[in-house]
Amino acid sequence: MKTIRLQNFRSLVDTTALPIRPISVLLGQNSSGKSTLVRSLPLLKQGLGVRAQGPFLWLGQLVDFGSFDETVSCFATDTSISIEFSLDLPIEATISNPGRSLPSGAKLDSATVKITELRVSKTIEPCFQYDILLDSDKISFQIQENKFIFFSINDVDYLRLVKARYDVKQWISPIPTIGIISGDDQLVPNSGPSFHNEISTTLKSFSHGKTASERLLELRRVLIVSPLSQLLSTMRRTSYGDTQWKKYVNGWDEKNKYFVRLRELIIGARLNFILSALSEYFSAFLYNTRYIKPLRASAERYYRKQGLAVDELDPEGDNFALFLHNMSNAEKNSFKDWSEKYFGIWIDVKESAGHLSLVLNSKSDPTQNFNMADAGFGYSQMFPILAQLWAIRRPSRVRSTVRRLIVPFVFSIEQPELHLHPRLQARLADIFVSSIAGAKEIGIDLRLIIETHSEYFVNRLGYLISNGDLSNEDVAITVFEKANSSEATTIRESYFSEKGFLQNWPFGFFEPNPD
Repeated sequence: MKTIRLQNFRSLVDTTALPIRPISVLLGQNSSGKSTLVRSLPLLKQGLGVRAQGPFLWLGQLVDFGSFDETVSCFATDTSISIEFSLDLPIEATISNPGRSLPSGAKLDSATVKITELRVSKTIEPCFQYDILLDSDKISFQIQENKFIFFSINDVDYLRLVKARYDVKQWISPIPTIGIISGDDQLVPNSGPSFHNEISTTLKSFSHGKTASERLLELRRVLIVSPLSQLLSTMRRTSYGDTQWKKYVNGWDEKNKYFVRLRELIIGARLNFILSALSEYFSAFLYNTRYIKPLRASAERYYRKQGLAVDELDPEGDNFALFLHNMSNAEKNSFKDWSEKYFGIWIDVKESAGHLSLVLNSKSDPTQNFNMADAGFGYSQMFPILAQLWAIRRPSRVRSTVRRLIVPFVFSIEQPELHLHPRLQARLADIFVSSIAGAKEIGIDLRLIIETHSEYFVNRLGYLISNGDLSNEDVAITVFEKANSSEATTIRESYFSEKGFLQNWPFGFFEPNPD
């Protein structure tokens, strides 16, 4: 996962493609769109595991965008909302190895996936458009009421080959799961127009009339799973083509109109493979996404013990006590050492009469401990973040790979510095950097998307870069600028130099406006 782009989300008309680095910091004044970007991933995640009717579940357990009408930007020139991702995926290798683990060192293909919801009117069902760019090939389609109403490959209309073949069966991820309307196997022809039948017709037209149909079917199968970059050479060397076929293809180059047409048909025949690979990746990516809200639950004096296994904290941290209680003794000791190292304090869970209580301990005075409900509010805001970051060190609890492909583990965090002393705000930077390094050691690609207003946190990142503890290439700084409520937000991409100095930084950003 390399970049994310939002279009027509509230005050964000177009963020452009923003990098998702190990640390991506979002800065800006209130109501400038930072939270909208942070919440875009949990917006997609809350559609997992439910019977969603599209890629966007505007109101769910994680975030509340209200509805499409409440989310679409008032500055938009049309009634559409889009999220776009760029990523590297081994699409070709997946097609060549269906249902199997990918070979070591499989080639990664550059992909861009844009998901759009379109509304013509409130009385018409929403339309979902997908624009998928795989290297230089573009697949675009629209779905309405689970039916394809538009489909093109490289801007050539192929709807007639899709609408009688496929429809949407379910939405288990932002990428629809499609199924064949008739026929049991996507490599076996069915009646009516389809990419597979069109390929067969094309192959037959370039072969002897007496060539066995079984031979043409095998030729079609070989071409459908062949890497596109090697397609022409595969056509020339395959043993399934007859002499007439070889005579034709030996005279083709990659710009030949017959080759271009056949290549597009082969891309269309791969549609189910492509969407399945994307859905599998996005499901794992969103499963690995964690969202932490800005105002986390305040500490209670007692928590009712429940016989539930808790492996993930909820966005408010309400189940923090149960989360700690379910840790093994080794895990509790590890979390204690980690918290003590960076903040000089740690939490124990005490059990009594069916209830749990959180007890805060201090390294400076080990004899003193007290219920976290009696501590400052900042601790109850900080510890759910620490626990989530520590938890990814348990590799058995995360899905870090899909067929040997490393899937990022993304934290979307709003205002982690809330109610913390400036010194602790700065220390958050240290613990974030440590978490990323620790995750990398065990093969986990940790990314943090952080909305903050803390000058101390930002300055500490610069210090860590200047001190050699953090690479400036691992940090993205995005500034959301909004002059007033009657204007859309503009995006400024700032960055740290190798010496830790902010570049392209708005002058006086943290200063009060002059009277």
